[in-house]
Amino acid sequence: MDTFGHCAWGYIFAQTLAAAAPVGSTISDPAFVPLTCAFSIAPDVCADIPLVFSLVARQCPVRSDRLSWVVRELRQRLSRDRSGAFPDWFMTLYFLLHSALFVLAGACVLWPIRSSVAAAFVLGWGAHLVIDAPTHRGEFAMRPLYPILLRPFPGLVVWHRSKLFNWANYALLMAAYAALSRSLLR
Repeated sequence: MDTFGHCAWGYIFAQTLAAAAPVGSTISDPAFVPLTCAFSIAPDVCADIPLVFSLVARQCPVRSDRLSWVVRELRQRLSRDRSGAFPDWFMTLYFLLHSALFVLAGACVLWPIRSSVAAAFVLGWGAHLVIDAPTHRGEFAMRPLYPILLRPFPGLVVWHRSKLFNWANYALLMAAYAALSRSLLR
């Protein structure tokens, strides 16, 4: 799923939980919803930023024509769905950040420090993984127990190649947002 879609679903999940939470609970913290949104896009952003910087570094000094090369290069790599389109270090980072074991480790580290941050982390990052599992195939197929188990989860659709999926996703997002808005106005 695209970054905006992950953020929007993270917002809907977090706002729904926060609205129903009793005052003083972990998820009634005012930072819970924005943190969940940030954590829902973090798995992709934390993997993509180093990749973009490595591509830009190959084209230094940076000029606008070279930045357009980076965009073309990323589009070309994404249009392929075969092994070897991306560097090994990127795929390792991507699989680590898209692993349920990473979410578990992050929750164990964050919970003693601040439980509301840990809850936002688990909801945002976890929702990202649950959404990505059926929407990624081929090279980007989820490996939920990486690095212990390398076997990929068999995705159902490649989100960036399916117009039907994207239309349905945004239709569901609009319906969920409308329902959430109505419930919050009561």
